[in-house]
Amino acid sequence: MPGFGHTQHLMTSSARRAPVETPGRPVLVVEDDADARDGTMEVLRTAGYKVVTAANGPEALGVLWATGTKPALILLDLMMPGMAGWQLRDKLLDDPTLEHVPIIFMSGYRHTLETIQNGPTAGAAGLLKPIDPDELLALVERHALR
Repeated sequence: MPGFGHTQHLMTSSARRAPVETPGRPVLVVEDDADARDGTMEVLRTAGYKVVTAANGPEALGVLWATGTKPALILLDLMMPGMAGWQLRDKLLDDPTLEHVPIIFMSGYRHTLETIQNGPTAGAAGLLKPIDPDELLALVERHALR
């Protein structure tokens, strides 16, 4: 099934299934590619999730720390300018209010996902780009804090 990532968008019927209940907790999407960020947000919102986005690591920290947002899950691009996804993950692990928030790493490189998932900053899961909307929703349903 085709997915979306850098410039593709895709909506499927699976985006219409009922979301996991995450009372008051949004899903945070951290992605520097605007098309990929918007496509991910569109799939999640269509499925009924509240979504907050950030274009990079420092912006994500601003959203989390300045607003006190406690997400149900973070979808985190691994390769971003300024602060890579694993660097943001390290900062989150140092924060007792955010260290237990599940992270799903996203990357266009299978080897990069496998390497990070086998390291000390492993996330809950990895998601290969281009993103398959069905896989995205299944992982969010499986890992989001309730």
